[in-house]
Amino acid sequence: MVAIAMEKGWPGIEIVAGNPLMCWAAWMLAQDYNFPLQGYEPTRVEKRKRERIKSAAPTTEILTRTTGPRK
Repeated sequence: MVAIAMEKGWPGIEIVAGNPLMCWAAWMLAQDYNFPLQGYEPTRVEKRKRERIKSAAPTTEILTRTTGPRK
């Protein structure tokens, strides 16, 4: 839902209800893109979990092939 809102150019989203895991995942993605999200406030534990995940995860670089087959 966060990706769709960003794609449509919305200024932000509000979580009205949902599974706790879905709310947390939406918050994580919104944080990644500095996208405004209301209606969910992560706990201190969840904030620390985000820090651990971000510090442990390798930086991913997306490469696109522009011409010809890969060698």
